[in-house]
Amino acid sequence: MHDLGFTLVRLAWLCGAGALGWDLARRWVPTDGARREALRRGRARWVGVAAEVLVIVSLWLPWVEGTRPDGRFRAGGAWAELDPFSTVTIALLALTGALRLGGVVRPPSHVVVVVEAGAMVGLVAANLLIQSTTERGSHLLGWAWVTLVLAVVGAAIDVVTTARRSGSSAEVAGGDYGGRPPG
Repeated sequence: MHDLGFTLVRLAWLCGAGALGWDLARRWVPTDGARREALRRGRARWVGVAAEVLVIVSLWLPWVEGTRPDGRFRAGGAWAELDPFSTVTIALLALTGALRLGGVVRPPSHVVVVVEAGAMVGLVAANLLIQSTTERGSHLLGWAWVTLVLAVVGAAIDVVTTARRSGSSAEVAGGDYGGRPPG
């Protein structure tokens, strides 16, 4: 089970990093005022923004507690207990989702949004699997599960609102990724 967790972390990290790279390289462009105003309507979107921001905040809250090999007690958040690639990627994916839901940047194609959302949830879940099956004398705290719930809520709202907006990915992105109108 422990090896499965590491495999899932690596897969989610690669998918998330790849989707972020594609996203940044292809269309990290601010939206125009009219589109931003249209994106700001709707309460679910703001719940998603809050969930995505709280995912980042929850990485500092205590995830794991237990005793060190030298007998000292330890309690640490994700930044201290998880590998740096996981925590940085989770934070970047959550930040990207919050900016997209807040209307600060144009959403990419729906496929990229699904991969980014799935990678964020996958990274949190796989790291929880690793931490729950480790034999280092530690156990998970409730904040780790809160992070997973927030990641699922934020990702689901991101995916659903992007799907709802996208009659086609060309409409959502303002044409092809170069910003030219469709057709």
